Amino acid sequence: MWGEVMRKTIEISDEIFAEAKAFAKENSTTMSALIEEGLRRVLDHEREEATSRFVLADATVRGEALVADPARWGKMEDEYVSQRIVRGVKK
Repeated sequence: MWGEVMRKTIEISDEIFAEAKAFAKENSTTMSALIEEGLRRVLDHEREEATSRFVLADATVRGEALVADPARWGKMEDEYVSQRIVRGVKK
C-alpha cells in the first residue's frame, strides 16, 4: 500500500516542528518517520471509523404492531388516575 518515497515540502508551525523534532530525537527516530507514522495512524483510524459506524437494525412491524383500543382509553385513564391517587400524586 505504501510505495515509493518522494521528497515533499510541507508547512508546519515552528512550535509544533520544534516539539516534534525534540520528540523524534528523544525516541531515536527521524522527522520523516514521525510524520509518516502520524499520517498512517490518522488514515487508519479514519478507515476504521468509516467501516465500523453503528447501523440501526430494521425493526419495522409491517402493520402488526400492538394498537391501543380507543374504546378502552377512558378506562385506561381512570386506572392511571386512581393509581396516582393511591400513591399520593395529584394531577
